[in-house]
This record gives sequence, structure tokens and C-alpha cells, in this order.
Amino acid sequence: MKTIIPDAYQSGYHDRKNGKFVDNFQSGIKILPFVSGVTTVLDKQCPLQGVSGEFFRLSAQDNTHPIKNLEKEIEETIVPYLRDEMKMEKAEIDLFSDILRDVLYISGNLNITDSTFLKYVPLMPASENTIPKEQAKREAGQRKAARYLYDMAGCSCPCLSDENQDLFSQILHDAFADRKQIEDSPTAEAGYTILPYIRKSFIKDLEWMLLQADSIKVRYLHLFFHFYLCYSVTQTIVSLSAKKTDPLTDPEVFYFILSSERVPVKHEAVEKGWPNKVRKGLLDKLYGHAQALDIANCILGGNVGFYPDVLSALQETPFEENKEALEDLLKQYYKEKLARLSIRKTEKNYQEISRSEDELEIDSYKDFLLKLEDLCADLQSTSYISRMRKKIIDLMTMRFLKRGRGVLVLSLDDEMFLFLTAMLTRGNKTKLEEVYTRFLKYGMAFNRETRAAMEQYLLKLNLLDRKSDAGEAQYVHIKL
Repeated sequence: MKTIIPDAYQSGYHDRKNGKFVDNFQSGIKILPFVSGVTTVLDKQCPLQGVSGEFFRLSAQDNTHPIKNLEKEIEETIVPYLRDEMKMEKAEIDLFSDILRDVLYISGNLNITDSTFLKYVPLMPASENTIPKEQAKREAGQRKAARYLYDMAGCSCPCLSDENQDLFSQILHDAFADRKQIEDSPTAEAGYTILPYIRKSFIKDLEWMLLQADSIKVRYLHLFFHFYLCYSVTQTIVSLSAKKTDPLTDPEVFYFILSSERVPVKHEAVEKGWPNKVRKGLLDKLYGHAQALDIANCILGGNVGFYPDVLSALQETPFEENKEALEDLLKQYYKEKLARLSIRKTEKNYQEISRSEDELEIDSYKDFLLKLEDLCADLQSTSYISRMRKKIIDLMTMRFLKRGRGVLVLSLDDEMFLFLTAMLTRGNKTKLEEVYTRFLKYGMAFNRETRAAMEQYLLKLNLLDRKSDAGEAQYVHIKL
């Protein structure tokens, strides 16, 4: 590291034209698929299939745009192609168009039967009752989620093969082949930084998922993407601490329940799950915690990584060479952030946050990171408290958080439980204890009561076998 820290901070957190302080969020490193404002929404009204569609549009890298209005596409794309390229008669064209409506049009929305058509799925379904401004926010949220997943795959991001298609599908693909948007490449923006162990398992699991039968991909890919979106966001949140400077090689363990269970006050899903590890205070200060890591990355040139990576990069230069510059940065941030808050009428109690110059002196790189994090969290604007918390809760309650006994706990509904079990066992007959061990590798744990509920559910579906030659060993066998 060189003594250019003040310049790096100036360029990342100040307006280039007037030099004024800018309260940035993810300028040095992008770690969460959200923005600080209210221009994006990702909640239960956002269909998960829409994220899948955008993911495969990004993967295809051909600027394909979705089918938002099938009737319009039939008139403007399909009919001309059948008439001019396929040389069909009007009666044949009308018949083909009717079949197309029956296959791809259900309740006014696009129905996908072929996984290679996933890239045509729109972000939001057509609806006359949708407020355009609200739809735009949800589409923006879905795009960020899809881009986050796309960056999770990295260089291994796959495309769906269109080989061995039936004639009907092939005709549609050929008709849509020239239907391109004229726009910049969707990969031009800076990518998200994903925790290494999550990226590794995502690539491996996605490869398995794409080897499944076409009907399985159509039915379950959106569950797969949503699981990884929530898994990664949760692990990222609990990794945003300057105290965590050891290598982040394994996930934080959270206790889950099944959605069918009631939640006792003393349940591990409460004491060792979301309420304990993602405390309200952490979500309330999420913007500040993310900003601290962002500044640390910014002064190192950007996109270095989480705190273990940042500390390692800092330590490449003797601390004494950067001590003064880092202390000046803390003092400058403190002064500028207070001035920024003072001109906002909505801010309260920021005057009570006081730091003397002595308190902003540091004796190590780790001390710098801790004090930077404290400053960013304490001086976070009050407007971001509910805003950032809502973004996280909206995402997680789409599928994984349920309220019980006045708290939110992580839960698995029947469909997600069966899907994840099938994914972890790869459809092979597997000892039940090994299944629990594999869940644990994804940071998912279950107490005795939840395990019993899981086993009863598997028995009910005839998916749990007990072999007499293996004593009490039980085997799970799930094929999607």
C-alpha cells in the first residue's frame, strides 16, 4: 500500500466537481444487491421466476429482451416469420398461433415449458392494476438480484443449451432470434463481491441443477436462485464486522425450523438463529457497517474483499508508514459526516456523538478498521435505519423468514425442504445423518424437535427407508 490514502478517499467519497463529501454506500466494493434509496424493491410481489429470466438473459450475453405481451409478439414477430421464412399458409399460421397461445399463455402470463425459454420470462407479469412507478421499483430490485447471482457464478456462468429441441420450440427460437434490444452489454457495470465459499458451492450446485431434466429446471430453478440469494445475503450481513479478521472459509451456523412447526420461546431457532445473530441493531446500522468496509476497500483501490482481505492488504505496508494518513482520514470523515448530518432537518441526536482527536488515534491497522466501523455506524443517517432493515426483511420473508412468538425465525416450507434435500443428496440414497451434515455445510442446523418433524414428513411421503442390515440407520432418497 502507498501513501495515497487521502487521495483515494477524496476521489471515492467526494464530488468531483465541487469537492463536497458524498455519503456513499457501495463505491469501493459491492456486497449487497440493494441501493440505499427507495428506487428498488424486492418483496413478495416480485415473482421469483422473473429473477431467473433476467439471470439467463445476462448469461446469454445476446441482449435478448423478455416477452411482455404475447399477443403483440405473435402479431409482430411470429406471424411474419411463419409467413416469410417458413412459407406457411394463413390457415397454418392461425393454427400455430392458437397452439402457441394455449401452450405459452395462461391467465394472461407467459407459461414456460422449455427451460431454454426462461430467458424470455419478464421480470414482472403483465397486469392492468399495477402502478407503473411501483412496477419499475420491483423490476429494478429483480435486476439487482439477478446481477448478484450472475456475479456469484463468475466466469462459470452457464447458458441453457437449445440442442435437441422439438420442432415447435425450434421454430419459436428461430423467430425470436433477431428480436434484440439495442443497448450496452449488461456486464459493463462493476460486479458484486461474493463470499468465496458461497461462490464455490453455487457454481457446483448450479452445474448439477442444469444437468436435470427440462421439467425439473423449469419447476425448481427459481427456488435454487432464491435460496442462494438469501443464503449469501445472510452470510454477508453477519460477516460485516471489523472484528472478523480471520479467513472467512465457513458459513455462520443458523438454526432453522419447518414452516409447519410452532416456535417455542426457547427454541434454538430463536436462541441460535436469526433473532440472535441478525439482531435489530445490526440491521438498523447495516448501511454504516457496509460503508465502513466500502471506505476500507476504497483506500486500497477498490474491490479488495471483506475484512480479512482488507487487513492482509494493509499489512503489506508497515503500519507506521500509513498511521498518520489513516488518522487524518478518520478525523476528516468524522468532521465531514457531522457537517452533512447537521444540514438535514430529519437528523436527530447526532450532536451527542462526540470523538476527541485522541480517540481517533490508532495503534494498528486493526484498530483503524474498528474505529472506522464505529464511526460509520454511529454517524449513520437515521433515514437508513428502517430503509435498509426493510430491504433485508422483504427479501427473506419471501420464503425463509416466518414470524412466531413475536420474532422472526428462519424456516423451510415443504417445497424448499424437499428441493434442498434433493440437491444435497444429488438424488442418491443417503444416510439421514449425512443429510444433516450436508445441511450444516451450508450453515443450516436443526434441533431434535425439528429433525423429528422432518423425519415424520419424509416418512409420510415414503422418502425415508430403514435398512434392517444397518441397525437403526435411515436413508433418504429423493428424486425431483
